[in-house]
Amino acid sequence: MTSINLPSLSPPLDDLVALFDLPPTARLHQPFPLTVYLRNYHPSRSSRIELIIEPELSSNFIVAGLRSGRVPVLLPGAEEKLVWSVIPLECGYQALPRFRILDRRKANALAAAGDGGQQEAYMGDIVRLVDLRRDERRLVQVQQGEAEGEEGGVSIRVAESGALGSILILPE
Repeated sequence: MTSINLPSLSPPLDDLVALFDLPPTARLHQPFPLTVYLRNYHPSRSSRIELIIEPELSSNFIVAGLRSGRVPVLLPGAEEKLVWSVIPLECGYQALPRFRILDRRKANALAAAGDGGQQEAYMGDIVRLVDLRRDERRLVQVQQGEAEGEEGGVSIRVAESGALGSILILPE
């Protein structure tokens, strides 16, 4: 009898998650959709989200859509869908543009409290990115005592990377 162990399912533990849905391959000079689902899993807090696509000098893609801006307030349990049209300019495995998604709710609370010094230093919480092609969360292991509020044991949290990996671009 053969026994095959399946990986354990790990639902997102974060209050706010960005799910990226894009194809594993694309055709040269033909647009493909890049879809982002922003989900607020917190039961009672709304979120103010700021999204920035970081420009790169050696960009292999033309991105049509929002480059930098704010998403409307995301209510508890709500989801927002953003879509870009992306046109590849070179063949082979190409790195996707880097996304930086920030939850600025806490930054606004600091500004309302009147603490201007902390406001400049604090930009917002980085939203966790999940690549739906592999249903992957890039994990980082935190050793004992490193995690805030952790007493013992080793905890695992999601890495705060804006890189999504690469996509295979095929010739026409």
